[in-house]
Amino acid sequence: MAGFGHLEPKRHIPHLTDLDGPEATTLGAVLARVTSALKMATAAELVYVYVFGERVAHLHFNLAPHSAGDALRGGPGLLERGAQPIRAAELARVSRQVQTALN
Repeated sequence: MAGFGHLEPKRHIPHLTDLDGPEATTLGAVLARVTSALKMATAAELVYVYVFGERVAHLHFNLAPHSAGDALRGGPGLLERGAQPIRAAELARVSRQVQTALN
């Protein structure tokens, strides 16, 4: 599809969790700038940003412009058919652990 591409850091970084310093600080601004330009150039309704890391230990952000009726499946299409919702207690437990780690 037109505009599908990827963005990657200048140095080799295995995973998102390995970003440090200026890379981590500027990531949001860079993603916003690039996806805005991509959205405008393709007249997309939105741009999905995917990060998958289990196959190759090299960080890159897949950028996928999307408009209704195109070939891209996003949102619920990322889940297996029949996937069961996570129990509220498990969601709350994970949320608490993340909050604790960030504090």
